[in-house]
Amino acid sequence: MEGRSWTWKTSFVASRILAVYLVIHALLLAGNSASFLVIERGASRWAAIIAILVLAAAGIELWLVADGIANRIAGAADELDLPQEEEESEATPPAPRSSIDAATALSIGLTVLGIVILVDGLAALILAIGQLIQIESTRVSVLRISRPPLTIYVISLGTAALRIVAGAWLTFGSQDIAGFLQKLRTRTSEPTTPNT
Repeated sequence: MEGRSWTWKTSFVASRILAVYLVIHALLLAGNSASFLVIERGASRWAAIIAILVLAAAGIELWLVADGIANRIAGAADELDLPQEEEESEATPPAPRSSIDAATALSIGLTVLGIVILVDGLAALILAIGQLIQIESTRVSVLRISRPPLTIYVISLGTAALRIVAGAWLTFGSQDIAGFLQKLRTRTSEPTTPNT
């Protein structure tokens, strides 16, 4: 990590922290669902197992590719920090730049938030699909078990899909969002001169 920019180091550490969070989230979900996984049979059980595996696999993968993610974020931050074309005298040393600016920090934060929302939404979608398959298979059975209406599962599918879309937008569009917010901030902070 020596010789790397602060942006790269921050991105790398944030990716590793997120990876640990996802693995812990998978373990907690497995612990909370342990009795359900033993008792329940069918699609709902397999959906819970797949959701746990997706969370754990996403955490492990994120841990392994943290270097590449940090390179991507640092490269994009370097593009945002390109020096302006100004003629400076050779006697004047260049002004020191901060190693990480607000837009870069916001971009890193939005990317991390997007990954959390994306993976959590994916796990929720898998669970909702498993529950929907389970409820549909028990409707046909002879036993009439009191189950929640189908609308609840459709709403669960819709909200999980929206979380996936929002997470993907935050993950892959974080730099655009940060740039937009920075432009919006500079527009609102510019002093307005009255017309005389």
